[in-house]
Amino acid sequence: MSLFDDASLVLIPDGAKDGKLYSVKPTDGTGDFTFTRGSNLAATRVDENGLIEKGRENFLTHSNAFNNWTIDDVTRTSGQSGYDGSNNAWLIQYNTTASRHNINRTVTPNFSEIGTASIYAKAKELQYIQLAFVNTTNQYANFDLSDGSIGDVGSDFFGAKAESVGNGWYRLSVVDTRTSNTLYISIISSKTAGWLESFSGANNTDGLYIQDAQVELGLVATDYIETTTTTAVSGITEDLPRIDYSGGASCPSLLLEPQRTNLFLQSEYFNGWGITDASLTDNSVNSPEGLQNATTLTEDVTNQRHRIYYSVNVTNGTTYTSSVFVKKNSSGRFLLINANTAFNARAVLNLDTLEVTNINGTEAKVEDYGNGWYRFSISGQASTSSSVPVFIQIQNAASDVPYLGDGSSLYLYGAQAEVGSYPTSYIPTYGTSVTRVADATIKSTISDLIGQTEGTIFIEFDAEEDAPQNMNLINFNNSTQASVLIAKRTSGELRAQVFAGGSAPVDINSAIVSGKTKAAIAYKSGDSILYVNGVGVSDSSTFTFNGTLSEVIFPSHQAYFNYGHKYSVNQALLFKTRLSNTELAALTTI
Repeated sequence: MSLFDDASLVLIPDGAKDGKLYSVKPTDGTGDFTFTRGSNLAATRVDENGLIEKGRENFLTHSNAFNNWTIDDVTRTSGQSGYDGSNNAWLIQYNTTASRHNINRTVTPNFSEIGTASIYAKAKELQYIQLAFVNTTNQYANFDLSDGSIGDVGSDFFGAKAESVGNGWYRLSVVDTRTSNTLYISIISSKTAGWLESFSGANNTDGLYIQDAQVELGLVATDYIETTTTTAVSGITEDLPRIDYSGGASCPSLLLEPQRTNLFLQSEYFNGWGITDASLTDNSVNSPEGLQNATTLTEDVTNQRHRIYYSVNVTNGTTYTSSVFVKKNSSGRFLLINANTAFNARAVLNLDTLEVTNINGTEAKVEDYGNGWYRFSISGQASTSSSVPVFIQIQNAASDVPYLGDGSSLYLYGAQAEVGSYPTSYIPTYGTSVTRVADATIKSTISDLIGQTEGTIFIEFDAEEDAPQNMNLINFNNSTQASVLIAKRTSGELRAQVFAGGSAPVDINSAIVSGKTKAAIAYKSGDSILYVNGVGVSDSSTFTFNGTLSEVIFPSHQAYFNYGHKYSVNQALLFKTRLSNTELAALTTI
């Protein structure tokens, strides 16, 4: 009989839904884990295509029920042939009244962050359409549906795009830098019409088609999310376990992280940063999301430092990490992250060789995100309590000195500054500070799946090489009265403990480990052992549990032990018996 058959619970992260992580065994659902993270869409993951996936929300209710929108001197008729082969499009017709001709809907809730509004549209007798908000008269963009060309765009919209989706249909989108409140979709008389133009239509019958409106955070329009009476979300939702494929993995792992906050209020809109002797082009190339929302940083032809910067509030004695995604465009260029005045850290990345030099601070790190994108991060400890800038700088050498620029450039995406000694997964921000709450994975009331006097816990994982503090990886219960756990120590060893009656009679340490690791603790009074990567360390201490082992926890943050850390779980198994040493060696050998 195989060890899989012997196991009482098998977790191989692959299936999940909001609030639930599925176990392979038992097959009746009794071993499925409850998962919580928080009430926002701050978490991201790397999906099976190697792309960063975010949580997304359509803030427009009744996104294609235009009969629930307010109208100004138009008629609307449903049941029209749509861009997607359905009959879900609408015909919007103007009239001869000297007035505005539009439909409009309030964004719920209003927000003052960077956002994108979009609509699918097609010409009929009429071809000119405008998307607008009403906080200022500069929030508008005009489009010609006969050819997808863009007309006048107000200064509060920094992006306007018309993407052909076939059969005369276009997806129109605008990026708004101001408060987004009520979205207006207007019939206009020309590409040069002003904001919410008022004019007389030629008749009462001519019109154009529209379908599927959306307002979302971010710099680009993403896949449409249908809404009815409430807003709707998609992607990495609030309590969705992150089945992660980082590093080009073919088999996913469960990503578990502590609470972190991105201190940069604009993580993608770099024109919201300070700029010195450089220029920025928004939405110029595809980012690690696979969307065209990365920025080009171009050096001016001046003899200066060419950089952008953002100030963050730091506290003396606290360790911080700053990171940004970067991609090479011009040869012979380097990227500097300089946070010396902020938290005593800086380093330079050679974009041709990926060599990191001029390191100051506790760590500098480069991670490959595919398609030429790398995440570059630095860490250090603040020696002041104040608001101080973090610089991101293009250079022609490893040394940080002014030089005569020649118009060379590089690509940027996803900047982050966070409290902690290592970078966690990307947290997008669009104008406000955003916090990703700690992942919490637990399965309670399963005492019948856990050996009460003997048993085995196995875990295959990948954790940060340098744990910021002692960090639990997996444990039974949350008590010194009855608990079994595997943890990683700050010095790099694994530690297995059995708590019983208020103490830990079993306390075993392995050799130092790093990277992918397989570990198991087999516990039995007087005969416990920890196996790590095929090597065992035994313990003969006796114990008697003062309580029942009834829950399994993957503690990215756990109240009793108070450990916050980042790690990925590839698989975990529980056995109700102490496996033999031969079985443990086979199970844990890499």
